[in-house]
Amino acid sequence: MNTEEILGKDLYDKVREKLGNDRGLIIDDGMLIPKHRFDCINISLREHKQTVLKLREENRQLLEKINDFENLKLENRKLNREKLITELILAAKPKNFYAVRSNIEVGESTGKKLESAVKKRIAELKKTDPYLFYGERLYRLVPVDDLAEREIKQ
Repeated sequence: MNTEEILGKDLYDKVREKLGNDRGLIIDDGMLIPKHRFDCINISLREHKQTVLKLREENRQLLEKINDFENLKLENRKLNREKLITELILAAKPKNFYAVRSNIEVGESTGKKLESAVKKRIAELKKTDPYLFYGERLYRLVPVDDLAEREIKQ
């Protein structure tokens, strides 16, 4: 039963008139609701809406940070890969690093496959283009004075 049926039409109208539409009690669909309870729910609802907006903004910021982190991880992998290739090329004693590097294409391989692919390509380059690398024999620079003395002694 609703409030109007319980109190009757006359008494219901008097109570409503006495309280006013927004004082003490709110009458909604014939039900009496304490105004302070209604106000508390409204305040709570506003606070929850603000919290939701704040959390959405934090979520958006975190997603941006995650994307930045993923991009940095990808860039780090690329740099580590290039570092490994550079170390392997330099270990082969090239005369011109950039000339050798431009001749090495290893695709998207990583780890041991990358290392073996680079070594294989360097070995091929040493066979086909030996002028790109210093020989296994290391040359010793001799001062000009020592060279002149040797020629005189001979």
